Amino acid sequence: ESTAVRRSFLMAVPSSYNASIPASLVILCPDTGRSPMDSLLDAALATSQRFGTLLLVLDGVNHAFNVHRDAQPDANGEDDVAYAYAALRYLYSIAACID
Repeated sequence: ESTAVRRSFLMAVPSSYNASIPASLVILCPDTGRSPMDSLLDAALATSQRFGTLLLVLDGVNHAFNVHRDAQPDANGEDDVAYAYAALRYLYSIAACID
């Protein structure tokens, strides 16, 4: 949890994933107004399976991300940079082998 707003993320792990072999990680931030589930279903899962990549789909507040110039959040909104870091820290905490 990165801010006062509690959010989740989706992660897809391909059936070919082997935790002892580093895998690529693709991070998606859906277009404004789209839920992460919409983006995941739009072929990202098929791509993850096809290429054997881990897939992380983030969800912005109201399906929008507060990230501006130089990857800095607007002070008047949620800190989506911290949210993205929190999601990555979670992946490392479960011992995901990321290349």
